[in-house]
Amino acid sequence: MNKKRNSKNILDSMMLAAIFIATAYWILDSILNIFFFNKFNIIAELVGTDLYNIYIRIVVLCLFIIFGSHAQASINKFRRVEKSLKEGEERYRTLFEYNPIETITVDHDARVTEYNLVKANSGDKVPKIGDIMYKDYAGKHKINMYNELMECIRSNISKEFPEQIYNGNVLYIRIAPFSKGAIITALNITKQKQLQTQLQQSKKMDAISTLAGGIAHQFNNILSGITGNTELLQIEFAGNKKINKYSDRLFTLTRRMTRLTSQLLAYARGGKYLEKHISISDLVKETLPLLKHSMKRSIKVIMNLEKDSPIVKADATQIQMVFSAVMNNAAEAIEESGSIRVSLQKKDVDDAYAMQHPGLKVGQYVQLTVEDDGKGLDRETKERVFEPFFSTKLQGRGLGTAASYGIIINHGGWIEIDSE
Repeated sequence: MNKKRNSKNILDSMMLAAIFIATAYWILDSILNIFFFNKFNIIAELVGTDLYNIYIRIVVLCLFIIFGSHAQASINKFRRVEKSLKEGEERYRTLFEYNPIETITVDHDARVTEYNLVKANSGDKVPKIGDIMYKDYAGKHKINMYNELMECIRSNISKEFPEQIYNGNVLYIRIAPFSKGAIITALNITKQKQLQTQLQQSKKMDAISTLAGGIAHQFNNILSGITGNTELLQIEFAGNKKINKYSDRLFTLTRRMTRLTSQLLAYARGGKYLEKHISISDLVKETLPLLKHSMKRSIKVIMNLEKDSPIVKADATQIQMVFSAVMNNAAEAIEESGSIRVSLQKKDVDDAYAMQHPGLKVGQYVQLTVEDDGKGLDRETKERVFEPFFSTKLQGRGLGTAASYGIIINHGGWIEIDSE
């Protein structure tokens, strides 16, 4: 309906303009005849002195109407195109400025022409207009991004670079050429990659814990048989000192293996727990004096325990084992002298944090942090630190951190190591 009304208005305006121009010509021609040819019969001149004159004026009138119609149509078409271009430019400007991905445009010489609001407000260094992209700005990449950019512009073919490391962040970069140069978008996927790595690590640990649990149960069955038969030997040969001597050694060895399988079961989340309401703050205060005896005197322990620490439901013995293992690792990491800082505070886990830590639920937790001044861990060690039997020491079973992982996960918590 609106389109029909607009078309009618346009046609009316065209016809009126043409008639006005033709009428003006008719009157002007009559006036010129009166003044230049001394013909003072005004009415006759306006109407036309003969049929030929009238015919000529009618033809001119029609030509003016046709010309006016085409002129008005061309003007209206131009205005529509101009309006469409203006609206398109406004849409492009809005999409460019409010695009949630950092976007930079460059000309054919790779010089920066503009960047959007997300880039401007990112908090990172922004390019200057006229800077050569990937030379004057953002030049530290593993590959020559300037050459890649120029190749995209020359070939007019888009390119994607899924995992580019820049300033410690993982970026997904896309270069899309267009008539005036190229559009470069850089999406920061660092958090997604971290979450992906954590999920892969969690799946790997689940698989290992299942295997460890199966082995531990088989060990327990075998140890039960060894222990039972050893007891029968002692009963059968009660007066034989030699047999009793060797059977006692068997008991000692089986007890050691039982402790080992208990740790494996703890890692596999299959250990037996005696949960009760405890204060983590009190547990730390009670355990720390016992641990200090095994530490070097040059190591200083600094405690910052939040007052009114919430009560949690947990197995005190198992949590004490975790704290002891973590403290021992921290002490061993300090080669000569240094300090270990132990802090305890409430931790509110929201949806975003729970998403980044598989298995955690939204709610309030108690966060125990142990920091040391010792030598850090490399990337490979950090990825394997919770695996059973993995150890950076020449000797040792490497089950302390593995068991700690199983215990904390089984308690519905989360344990992680951050090292530089």
